[in-house]
Amino acid sequence: MEYKSEYERAMALKPYQDLLNAFDTAKREGEKQVGMEIAQKMLAMEIDLKTIVRITGLMEEMILQ
Repeated sequence: MEYKSEYERAMALKPYQDLLNAFDTAKREGEKQVGMEIAQKMLAMEIDLKTIVRITGLMEEMILQ
């Protein structure tokens, strides 16, 4: 298919770009959720909060919610 302009080309690709963005967002949210679950288990094991932050990359405030 040939497009008359770059704008038409961009608009034709937009639904695919939106879908890719949705997948990327879902992946990041899933990774964050797994990190939170791990952090909660580490807290239950009485591992130091600073160590949990260093290992998971999460912020203290997120872990303590």
